Amino acid sequence: MITLENSVDIAVPPQEAFDYLSELRNEADWNPRMRSVRLLTVGPVAAGSRYQARWMGGPDTVVEYTRFDRPDGWVSTGHSAGMTIRFSARVAPAPPGSRLTVRMELIPRGPARLLQPLLRRRMRGAELDNMRRIKTTLESLAARGAMP
Repeated sequence: MITLENSVDIAVPPQEAFDYLSELRNEADWNPRMRSVRLLTVGPVAAGSRYQARWMGGPDTVVEYTRFDRPDGWVSTGHSAGMTIRFSARVAPAPPGSRLTVRMELIPRGPARLLQPLLRRRMRGAELDNMRRIKTTLESLAARGAMP
């Protein structure tokens, strides 16, 4: 198992950060590895919501929100052919607005387990880059008054 944890302070109120970041379809705005995502369930995003997503270099993944505690945090589990991904995010008040803390557990199965050292190195750098892009994207949207 590969575990990655990161935090970033964002100059956006916690509820706005939560609403934007908990909607998986917004990930394409800040993650260049996101190739496609669509909501599979009907209604507002909540516990039980499911998406079909694809990131660069990976197969289709079904992501299900297993916890959704607006505006504090959410938990999801993603299943694909070679891996399970457990993801949790927490948004808390912090100067200058909010602090996003994320934890991701990647659990490769089958032959993908042999790639764990390479995957760990690649994902660590990619996730740090994602946190910087999240901060930049949200602060830019807020400055323009364009938060969804």
